[in-house]
Amino acid sequence: MKKLLFIISFVLLGSTSFAQNTVNPFKNTQWKGTVNVPDPTGAIIVFEEGKVMFKAMENDSPIEELSYTIEGNILTMKKIAGSSPCTEKEVAKLSFEIVKDTLILKVVSDDCTVRGAAFTDEQGNPYTWKVDK
Repeated sequence: MKKLLFIISFVLLGSTSFAQNTVNPFKNTQWKGTVNVPDPTGAIIVFEEGKVMFKAMENDSPIEELSYTIEGNILTMKKIAGSSPCTEKEVAKLSFEIVKDTLILKVVSDDCTVRGAAFTDEQGNPYTWKVDK
């Protein structure tokens, strides 16, 4: 019995350690691209630890500030502040792929349809983002 408890403890500690050591690919990065607000607008995404800011490229004014978490290749975001009609309770889930200096965000689900539409062009293709710094 003690041996079984030891093995279970070891497995749980190992999985907790792995989750804590997962690298955040977005921490302290910036990306340039397009977002619909509601028309296509040049924007910069600024990632910090746990927080992301969308800014208009034209005048650096904030569009939206969100909290975020990462699980696997899913970016989950919730509004903190901004001009969209989305509430702080509405969750957005986007899959992400980083290929060299390009970020591809695809909407998996979004409780706020306005925000979900911000990430695709008129044909429904995801906008791509280029690393800024």
